[in-house]
Amino acid sequence: MSKAVILFLLIFSLVILGCQQKRKFLGVGDNAPGFSLSDLDGNTVSLADLLKGKEVILSFWASWCPECRQQMPVLNRFAREYGNKIEIIGINVQEPKNVAASFVKEKGLEFKILLDSKGQVSSAYDVVGVPTNVLINKQGLIKILNLDVRGMGSYFRKE
Repeated sequence: MSKAVILFLLIFSLVILGCQQKRKFLGVGDNAPGFSLSDLDGNTVSLADLLKGKEVILSFWASWCPECRQQMPVLNRFAREYGNKIEIIGINVQEPKNVAASFVKEKGLEFKILLDSKGQVSSAYDVVGVPTNVLINKQGLIKILNLDVRGMGSYFRKE
């Protein structure tokens, strides 16, 4: 075999292998990626712990984000009203703990806040911008991606 043919076969093989290893993006019905993160008190919280008997909304946010600042009071009211049916979890994306804690205090947030300081969980959930809200059912499957928090109340009133 000529060197050109061998080179072609090598490049072709690498392209095929590279294509096969691309990660599929999350979709409705997919298993929610598991994780463990620290909360503001330093306790470790896992998705498995959160899914015990309730659906979970993961709200990925950052304090500098204007839309996040607007939706947090909505999530807080929703957590008070529907806390018996659903667990609201705010996941702060790549900000220092003191910045997240200050924001939580300023907004008077009462739901659990977790710290994704390295961005690994937001990456696993394909978060490309904040806020991003994901509804996970009790079985750990993604039920809604990019949930609009303004319509959440009507969703749970019908159940």
